[in-house]
Amino acid sequence: MSESVGSFDALYKKIIQDAVSQYEKTIDDSVLDAKNLLNKVYNELTEKFRDKTKEVDALAASTGTIILSRALLQAREQVLKARQEIRDELKLELNQSLIELASSKEYDGLLSELLKEGALMLGLSEVKVYAREKDIEILRKAAESQGLKVNFYKIDCYGGLIIANMDDSIKIDSTLEALSQRSLEINKDKIERLLFGE
Repeated sequence: MSESVGSFDALYKKIIQDAVSQYEKTIDDSVLDAKNLLNKVYNELTEKFRDKTKEVDALAASTGTIILSRALLQAREQVLKARQEIRDELKLELNQSLIELASSKEYDGLLSELLKEGALMLGLSEVKVYAREKDIEILRKAAESQGLKVNFYKIDCYGGLIIANMDDSIKIDSTLEALSQRSLEINKDKIERLLFGE
């Protein structure tokens, strides 16, 4: 009996590891795709910036340093605007990756693990769970197998869940959007260096 429990635990851990690996691979692939697209856009903008700088140099020679300063400021503003557009495009790509993750085979195991981890973090066996309507049945089965008493509520998200104590005073947001946002925040400097070389 303990061999089958051990092999079940090993299989369960493997499923969870595979789900997490798939999630991380999807994020990495999305960042790489976005980086390639954004590098192309950035190179085009850099060329435009050089052209604009040449125009500004010629103008400054004939009209003075005040006009040059204004033009350089305008060029910097255009670069900053272009960078924000690149960041926005990256977010769109990540959202598409989240949609794909929520449709993958590994997603059910990821949901179950998020429920288990959330309940452990809260230290409770009776909780509230907020999730997409189509995920509630999967979570209901997972809660039953984990011995949890759960009240379910529907929310609009790409996937994942929010788990809370019964009075909602403590919530753990494990929606795919929140997990992705935390990952972006943690890796913000690295992403900026990859995208803009700074």
